[in-house]
Amino acid sequence: MTWLVRHISKIFAAATHPKSWMLRIDTQGYTGKELSGVPAGSTDPGTGAGVHRRGDVVIRVAVARDEGYFGVPVRALLESNPDMHFIGTLPFGLDLPRVAAEMWPGVIVIDTQYMVSQVLPVANAVRSSNPSCALLLLCDPSKRGMLPPRHRSGPLNFLPQDASAALLADSVRRLAGGERVVSARLQTASLLADKGLTTRELEVLGLAAEGEPVKEIAKRLFLSGGTVRNYLSAIISKTGARNRLDAIRIARKDGWLR
Repeated sequence: MTWLVRHISKIFAAATHPKSWMLRIDTQGYTGKELSGVPAGSTDPGTGAGVHRRGDVVIRVAVARDEGYFGVPVRALLESNPDMHFIGTLPFGLDLPRVAAEMWPGVIVIDTQYMVSQVLPVANAVRSSNPSCALLLLCDPSKRGMLPPRHRSGPLNFLPQDASAALLADSVRRLAGGERVVSARLQTASLLADKGLTTRELEVLGLAAEGEPVKEIAKRLFLSGGTVRNYLSAIISKTGARNRLDAIRIARKDGWLR
């Protein structure tokens, strides 16, 4: 009977004092301001700062895009989410690791016309300079070269370019939480695709297509010069090409390189 009286008293106190009810909820991951009575999603009158986020953490999101390319409107799709802060559009290319290290995004959404094998070396360099940064590649499922590799994808995560705003936002949150994201639709398409070259061979060929000499390819992929030459020889043999330039032409024609 005594226990029942105490329980009823607690319920009455919670109903008449909303703040005391807030202090009784599961407080794990919420800010002190939320627990002191500032509603989630509102503005702190003392600082003017928004406090709608778990753990008082806002996800810093950037987009990496080819210059002059207007693809998925990532900012428009994400800007309504109060737990995300869009920090800018970065040029996709060799300077991306340096710029990303300066701006320190939590998640970079890569919206590019380059194929996976051409994105991987840049993505690996970004992770080397900013290990906590997650990278999400938006892919065109109709292009074989943009499908997830079957065995090694490095730091890349994969989502279709036509993903909804809700799916994109959920994927960004999962990545910020340390999860991996690979669309099942893209995985299925990858398994069905006829792939004559390995991901590493396509990485080597992609850099060769950019005009990189063997020495630079070896440096960027952390390989020896001899290994790079062996890869190039294997590529020429597998594609039935006359030489390196012909192999690049064939790979582009087949949709594996931009």
